Amino acid sequence: MSRISRSPLLLLIAGFLAGGAATYLGMRGVSGSGETPVAAAGSAAAPARNAALAGADSGAGSRRRDPAKVDHAAGWAATREMRSYAERASATLDLMKSWGAEDPAAALEAARSLTAGTLRGEAVAAALSGWAEKAPAEAARWARENLTGPVAGASFASIAGVWALSDPAAAAEWVGALPNGVLSDGATQVLLGAWVARDPEAAVRWAEQSKDPARREDGLAMIAAEWCARSPEEAAAWVESKSGDPAAEALSESLIGAWGAQDPAAASQWVMKLEGDRQVAAAARLLSLWAGVDPQAAADWAARFPAGDTRSEAIPAIAAGWAGSEPEKAVAWTLSLPDSHEQTEALDDAVRTWTAVSPDTLGSWVKQQPPGEATDSLKSVASAVLGEADPPEGIAMARSIAEPGRRDDALAAILQRWARMDAAAARKWADESGLEPALRQRVPGLQR
Repeated sequence: MSRISRSPLLLLIAGFLAGGAATYLGMRGVSGSGETPVAAAGSAAAPARNAALAGADSGAGSRRRDPAKVDHAAGWAATREMRSYAERASATLDLMKSWGAEDPAAALEAARSLTAGTLRGEAVAAALSGWAEKAPAEAARWARENLTGPVAGASFASIAGVWALSDPAAAAEWVGALPNGVLSDGATQVLLGAWVARDPEAAVRWAEQSKDPARREDGLAMIAAEWCARSPEEAAAWVESKSGDPAAEALSESLIGAWGAQDPAAASQWVMKLEGDRQVAAAARLLSLWAGVDPQAAADWAARFPAGDTRSEAIPAIAAGWAGSEPEKAVAWTLSLPDSHEQTEALDDAVRTWTAVSPDTLGSWVKQQPPGEATDSLKSVASAVLGEADPPEGIAMARSIAEPGRRDDALAAILQRWARMDAAAARKWADESGLEPALRQRVPGLQR
């Protein structure tokens, strides 16, 4: 599984746990007395929307209606009349959670009658979320017996999140019995997120007792990320205490993923304390995140690393990431680095990224650079990359290299690759272009 991905599904579940369709609150007016919400002026869907939401949670600052006094069936019928999908979906989810708490059988029957699609799965999960507020074990049992596939995964997560708020140990026992994989990933993450907020040590003990090494590692990695969101320093201290654990590398990666998104500068100080492979992996992970928000700062940090594995991995990583958004600056930065293996690799990565994003601007920018060794080096790399997709274009770039030896080497490399891929086309081009005999001799595929 990918480390702690924030999928739309999990964001939806977070909304359930917060008490309903938060996104809908901006769409409807609510009277201060808690009476029937007032529709937005001029809305053609106002009557249907008001009817559907008559018993829904009326949002922050308003009292919640008693679900027993709500006519959910009438609200359900009203949601079906809404022409706007966005309004219909939001009202449906709001209604489903309330209905699921009061009459789960009816709510689930209605949710499952929807046309197959995203809304049906979300509605089922919302109804089960409401049911789980009152009887989580019953909601969990029904979900296991009646759901499969993506809808099951979403619903398991919804139940686990609600259950963990009242009894995380019982929720954990149920989640632990789910089959490992996609169906349990969301439930595990939501459970641990709620549990870490209350008692991170207890969450750690639960994850560590798993007999499945992969599940144990994934659980601990989730805890590292969730704990970091609340206290990076505490999470870092815990991760450091696991340095001899088989999951140590995964924990470091997960912590850096979360911390790097929050405060990359602070995370970089922790990375510098690591050693060996853990530092290499953590630095690469951090740079991939940092480059997305402040590539210059990330580049400056990477350039300070002493020679070694971490620097060898970090320099190319930042160059490739930076080139995706600001290729000119990324390439200029790589050219400013001292000659080294990582500088050569970084330049190649940056140029390749630029070629994938905007090959036309690469060629024009390279031609504008002042003559010199750095520009020849850039043209050598650019010609090779361009030549992979368009050999004549790569050859044109290579011919502009000033230093004769480097120019001939670049031309020969492009022609050799072209001859391996399509010897007939390469020979035809060589014949028509009047290729120098000395270069032709260097490319066996061009001989007749």
